[in-house]
Amino acid sequence: MSALAEITSGAKAGSTQVKVTRTAANGTGIFVYRGALLLGSASLVAGVALVNLATPLATGDVIQASVTSKGNQCGNPVTVVANPIKVTGWKSATEVNVVQENGQQLTMPVSQFVQMYGYQPASVFDSIGTNAVLQPEYVPAEVCPIAFDLNTEKQAGQTVLTVTNVQNTKGGTLISWNEGPYSNTIAQTYTEATAVTIDVKGADDTTPLRRSIAVAILEATPENGSITGLSWKSDSIRRGFNAIAHCQNQLQFRLEGFDFAWRDAIFYPPTQNEQIYHPVPNGSYTLWAREKGDSAEANWMSLTFTLNT
Repeated sequence: MSALAEITSGAKAGSTQVKVTRTAANGTGIFVYRGALLLGSASLVAGVALVNLATPLATGDVIQASVTSKGNQCGNPVTVVANPIKVTGWKSATEVNVVQENGQQLTMPVSQFVQMYGYQPASVFDSIGTNAVLQPEYVPAEVCPIAFDLNTEKQAGQTVLTVTNVQNTKGGTLISWNEGPYSNTIAQTYTEATAVTIDVKGADDTTPLRRSIAVAILEATPENGSITGLSWKSDSIRRGFNAIAHCQNQLQFRLEGFDFAWRDAIFYPPTQNEQIYHPVPNGSYTLWAREKGDSAEANWMSLTFTLNT
């Protein structure tokens, strides 16, 4: 087994999972990239990581696996090849219909498909872009056409929720917070942990789109003498977040659990420092901030949070 992170199977068009092998301790993080885009990550177990990908692979994609961060102990780049078998739909919750290279049509268990071809078939398959075949256990309810994003900005002692990017409403946008009266209020600030329900509709809509979220409050921590207001703001569109802190000098950020390198912040005088992390898989992370080049750990600030975009 190689000391580098090598993709050994699953690099076929339509694949949503690849197998990566490497000689390393259990729990070592493996990350799969297509260029600069993070497709997915997983932890090694007995030298093997099965990495689920955010999007299916396409013929000609070049992918590469790394250890703990992009480019670290990376294996050989792998070019995704065309798949000789075509998935035409799900017959049951555990079986898929396929057409083999010779034109033969058959049904096979998903476990057998994964063993033979090295990846999990997509849960939604749409071969011609118009008619999706869904897993049979999924029965779609009546779809509300309204859509919106919900940004979460957390600072010590308070969390701000903001409704953004509202689409497909009829008439002016109206928002109800926790089943209260509808209004034009797009943001609410919370100082205590609570469950929040948000209903969004247009003035001429009869049915709103509802989303619920559990709001957590970060405990106030002693501020570093020069760094203040370390916080993060979720970005559901790009599936990541913005790191924010204030200092009269330029800062660096490090996201423990995702990227162990220090990144220079974008500095907006007189004090605002910001860094963008996307795409980032959902999970628990610790965000660190320090003045650029400061190696004294006693001066650093940290913030542990859970990302769920």
